[in-house]
Amino acid sequence: MFFVYIFAFYLAYKKPMRNFLAFIIVVILTLYEIYVFGRSNCLDSTFGTNGIVTTPIRYPGDDHGNSVALQPDGKIVVAGYSSDSNYSYDFAAVRYNLDGSPDSSFGINGIVVTEFDGDEYYNSSSANSVVIQIDGKIVAAGTGIRDFALVRYNTDGSLDSTFGCNGKVITDFDSNIDQGNSVVIQADGKIIVAGCSMNSNELYFFAAARYNSDGSLDSSFGTNGKVITDVGNGNDFGNSAAIQSDGKIVVGGSSSGDFAAVRYNTDGSLDNNFGCNGKVITDFSGGIDQGNSVAIQADGKIIVAGTSSSDIALVRYGIDGSPDSSFGILGKTTTDISDSVDIGNSVAIQADGKIVVAGGSYYNLTFYPSEYYYFEVVRYNSNGSLDSSFGSTGKVITVIGDGGSTCNSVAIQPDGKIVVAGVAYFSSAIFGAEDEFAVVRYLPNFNIGTMDFSDMDCPVLVCPNPIVKDAILEYILITQSRNIKIVKT
Repeated sequence: MFFVYIFAFYLAYKKPMRNFLAFIIVVILTLYEIYVFGRSNCLDSTFGTNGIVTTPIRYPGDDHGNSVALQPDGKIVVAGYSSDSNYSYDFAAVRYNLDGSPDSSFGINGIVVTEFDGDEYYNSSSANSVVIQIDGKIVAAGTGIRDFALVRYNTDGSLDSTFGCNGKVITDFDSNIDQGNSVVIQADGKIIVAGCSMNSNELYFFAAARYNSDGSLDSSFGTNGKVITDVGNGNDFGNSAAIQSDGKIVVGGSSSGDFAAVRYNTDGSLDNNFGCNGKVITDFSGGIDQGNSVAIQADGKIIVAGTSSSDIALVRYGIDGSPDSSFGILGKTTTDISDSVDIGNSVAIQADGKIVVAGGSYYNLTFYPSEYYYFEVVRYNSNGSLDSSFGSTGKVITVIGDGGSTCNSVAIQPDGKIVVAGVAYFSSAIFGAEDEFAVVRYLPNFNIGTMDFSDMDCPVLVCPNPIVKDAILEYILITQSRNIKIVKT
């Protein structure tokens, strides 16, 4: 394809007016590459292949990256799940070097798979969240055998025998289905896992547990280390947790189809200084709303990100749980990216206060046979407006695999680079569809509004790049002072 480009530009240079076909060739090839490969100058070329890394763990099988954490040395840890050929799902973790290569000092070729024993029906587990302790040990939390499940790894990926039973902990709440969705570590080293628990009436409630550093339940938290909170009138799902500077614990999620946030005191009791008796419920537009991720700003304000009526949605609360009127419209903002389904799965706050949300957008791209989800990253200014200095009007879409992809987690490096992790689907795999861990790293400050072949005598400008909806292609004729523009709609 490179030589076709050269030939086309040569023709255009020699006879620009008579060889307009050469320009059309360049346009078609450029569009094809942008659509199919999602090329843009936002991706960090020093990471993986053009900023992208995909990792198969067990083949054939399903491998999903659910959470990303950054070590102090810059290495990247992604946790999720991996299934074998019998569709038994296990905890999985991969550690990458700074350049995106697998870290051979971790597990086997950078990969660790951990099984929780159970009967055949319930022998499925998933790491939904991962965090790095101050001593470098890695804690992954999620669900195992229908209960809260935790694993702690040593820095080399081996199970930490000083934690729980041979490095693993299982916690049952109500003898039914319990799901750990988020793990955070307090300043004193105690571990908090938040999620949800189903009761005997098959209703889900917020659930949280606190563990001592050895994996035992902390009896000073809630009842025997556990807390269950009925937030609204229907199902309540605690999806994300964060710890304030004063040690109070904020859990964000959804309740009866609305955003929900709960704040606990350090002993697990509800904080009556937050919302109504420690709880806040936020409806966006009367549709279905789901809060998926929570983050706390340096000033103590609380951001919850998720989805509302198929758009990315954010709400910011003041310290007392009231909507922050200085953010968006009455504390809320929504972003439509694909005119279809847009999901905000994870939120992180930059050092400059800008807010980054990562998730998935549903598209039907011209050069693909079907509609798929693709990685999406959106950056907002501190007032909730889109950051026009990032991507195309604050938004970036990245195509990975030939069967779609979804981003589940985002983290910000100290140098400002943005690391996102999730899953990429490869429909053309030999044994059928194959899902792999996917990690992408973006540059912190860029604008992909124009791709400029400025070193060419007859430049082609493509706007925006990558193309998502509309495109403007500009070709400057050398021999005449006029422009030709093609608008694709």
